[in-house]
Amino acid sequence: MYITRGDLPHWHIEGKIYFVTFRLADSMPADATMEYKRAVSAWQKAHGNVLTTEEANELERLKLQTINSLLDRCLGCCMLKIVEARKLVEHAFHHFDHSRYHIHDYVIMPNHVHLILQTINNFSIQSVIASLKSYTAHKLNELLNVNGKVWQSESFDRIIRNEHHYWKVVDYIARNPRGLHSNEFSLYLTDGYPNFKPMSNYAILR
Repeated sequence: MYITRGDLPHWHIEGKIYFVTFRLADSMPADATMEYKRAVSAWQKAHGNVLTTEEANELERLKLQTINSLLDRCLGCCMLKIVEARKLVEHAFHHFDHSRYHIHDYVIMPNHVHLILQTINNFSIQSVIASLKSYTAHKLNELLNVNGKVWQSESFDRIIRNEHHYWKVVDYIARNPRGLHSNEFSLYLTDGYPNFKPMSNYAILR
């Protein structure tokens, strides 16, 4: 196991399954960022500076829930609403599937991505996500004839703890695009290892 750190800590343990979220650079404009900071500050003010393990975990959950709630408002330019842009990202995801990682599930939303994957062959989660973001950023700028930062520098990655946690995340991904039109998102779900057979309609299978 090893840990890298940017603004967020990133854990890598060989063979583990990860839940990863990364978002477009403009998906959290200034007012949304302030809303996030206010929510975190209010929680910290109520709990003080010295936290128990349970409180620290609760704070992490609050941060993730607040960010995900803000992302689901589809703020920013939402370039991933464009079908061709999502197809480009999908292609990048699948290019190294089963050689650098196993893809379990993902959803590509208008301004962010949720992804469940399992790294293999000594590839770290950090190197995999960095490669995906670098490649797709270049190609998205090229596709849309723009020039600028595409993805937020940091990503959220969490090791999936157990089977209950796994299916909770699967359910979250499957339900994330509720309220969007079918042409505004891409949803990919599998039946998991070892077959990774795509499931065509999650609602029916549930």
